[in-house]
Order: sequence, then structure tokens, then C-alpha cells
Amino acid sequence: MGSDDLRNKVESRQRKRERALEIAFALLSTTPEGLTVSYIANTISKACRFRCGVNTLGQFMKPHIDSGDVEKHSTDIGHIYWKLPVVYIPEMETN
Repeated sequence: MGSDDLRNKVESRQRKRERALEIAFALLSTTPEGLTVSYIANTISKACRFRCGVNTLGQFMKPHIDSGDVEKHSTDIGHIYWKLPVVYIPEMETN
């Protein structure tokens, strides 16, 4: 296995990660109440040629959750879901 093979694997892995993040943020932006992590992972797996599990997706999203770009919540029965934070837009005064 040469260095070109290794480079191609690393680049392929990076493209998969970018594609998974792109799909996850697109799904989250369309649903203000949030989506379960398993639903997002299943949708990514169906949309792409690679399997994206819940744990793998969690690793991809961890920097975004830690920075506050994505809010992490859990339901009463313990299912974890993510949603985008509400952006506060101040009301404009009209006269």
C-alpha cells in the first residue's frame, strides 16, 4: 500500500464527513423543532453510498454541539435530538 492509496483513503473519508455534515445541517435547517439523531443518521445512509451510524454522526457533530451551533436535547424516554438554536432578531420599531 503506497502513500497515494493512503492519501486517497484520507481524502475519501474527509469527503464523506463533509457530505454527512452538509446533509445533517440541511435537515436541521428545515425543521425548527429538531430531529432525532437516528433519523438524521438513517437519512444520510439512504442518501449516500456509505453507512453513517449514530455514533459516527455524533463524532462529526461534536465540535458543532460544543460550540453551540447545534443544540442537543433529549426526550422524556431518552431519545436524543438536535436542533438549531433560535436566532434572536430584535423587533423593529414602526411609527
